Amino acid sequence: MRTESQIRIVIKRDLRWVVLLLAVVLAFLVFRWQVVEVFHIPSPSMEPALNGHPDSGDKVLVNKLSFRIALPQRWQVVVFERPGDAEPYIKRLVGLPGEDVRIEDGDVLVDGDVPPRSDAVMREMLIGVFRTPATPVDVQKTWEIEGAPWTVEKDGIVLGGGKGVAASLRTRQDVTDSWVDSEGAEIEGLSPVNDLVVAFEAEFLSEGGTIRAAIHRGAAEAVWIELDPSGALRLRRGDALLDAFEPRTTGFLPGEPFSVELWTVDRRVRVVANGVELVRRRDEDESRARAGFRRRNNRVTFTLDEARVRFRRLELLRDIYYTADGEEGIARDVKLGPDEYYLLGDHSRVSKDSRYWSSAVRREQLVGTAFMIVWPPGRIRMLP
Repeated sequence: MRTESQIRIVIKRDLRWVVLLLAVVLAFLVFRWQVVEVFHIPSPSMEPALNGHPDSGDKVLVNKLSFRIALPQRWQVVVFERPGDAEPYIKRLVGLPGEDVRIEDGDVLVDGDVPPRSDAVMREMLIGVFRTPATPVDVQKTWEIEGAPWTVEKDGIVLGGGKGVAASLRTRQDVTDSWVDSEGAEIEGLSPVNDLVVAFEAEFLSEGGTIRAAIHRGAAEAVWIELDPSGALRLRRGDALLDAFEPRTTGFLPGEPFSVELWTVDRRVRVVANGVELVRRRDEDESRARAGFRRRNNRVTFTLDEARVRFRRLELLRDIYYTADGEEGIARDVKLGPDEYYLLGDHSRVSKDSRYWSSAVRREQLVGTAFMIVWPPGRIRMLP
């Protein structure tokens, strides 16, 4: 039987454990309340960056200190609250205090121009239209192939007939804002998308010939690149030569696979070769072509002139298309006050955001920035 002094020692020891446990719980609650919190994505309004579902949506970590130590930045994914709404929202911040914001032809205009995005943010917001590997049926669904035999192999698509033969690969229809959501449902496109990216990794199987990859943009002249087996690359708009690069600049080696990306996004032309950016320039021709009408004939064409090529990887991607729904920032600019922000969902067609709210989101309503997907395991990654 324990003595009274032994009982006191046990009580003190157990009490220390209770105090420690309470301290840990309190620290966790303070940390969750003041520093970082897990936020569940309940709706698809931020797809494709964040998959949303009432039960199985992504879970993200939110930094609740971010706006206490730094100003909000454009393109951040932000959690915020709205007066009268029970649950917080998560959207992308696009408009800052003092700016004029408007949605026009699928783009966000800030003070009359498309604001630039970092490479990481741009890639985060791209939506796949076509990707290899693909079955012959998938290829024919997206592409119209003329002039030479083609085959789908395990390591890509082989196209072209070599000397004396021309072949082409062309999208069958305009690229629109159609897409497949995280649940696998196909959403029909309603509007032609202005901003496209074509990316491919290829190798010449012939000793000569050229590849042309062109993005057609309605009334604007097509922007296209031309490559030959030596590794030389030329960028043109219509018949006008914009830039030319020798093999020592492109890094292409004869007989070796090479990768190219051609971007016509945010009213800028961009060319990336073997992971190195060669061109980033404003496309004034596109800005003029946009004035006053919605563009059609937004298509992509590959032309092979006396070349036989294996496309090891072929991707066609489009940018997010912001729909002209709601009233705020649609027919006219929204002027943001000194402490006001404009926020939009990436999946514009289903998102309830600043387009619908007559009162802007204020600084004190911002909870924090989402910086990491932590669930499900297959989607764990940092957010740009």
